[in-house]
Amino acid sequence: MSLHAHHEPASPAPPGGQRPRTPWLVRLLMFAVLGVGAYYIIAEHGAHLLAAWPLLILLACPLMHIFMHGGHGGHGGHNQTQQRSEGVAND
Repeated sequence: MSLHAHHEPASPAPPGGQRPRTPWLVRLLMFAVLGVGAYYIIAEHGAHLLAAWPLLILLACPLMHIFMHGGHGGHGGHNQTQQRSEGVAND
């Protein structure tokens, strides 16, 4: 018998399928730590970030093109469903 044959979950799922809420103090501390970290990164490496800004903008264009075209089905006719319902054939 393999070790993975009868794997039980470590903790039972909460009732209703909802995740337990994170206490507000933990969230506040997390945002404070992230804010302090962001400040130090910008303060210590601001010159590097400013030097890389044009490259980051140019890199954002193809990345947005790749990752954000999923919503409308790619390139081509955006009104294909309307044309099909009207009986117009695509050429």
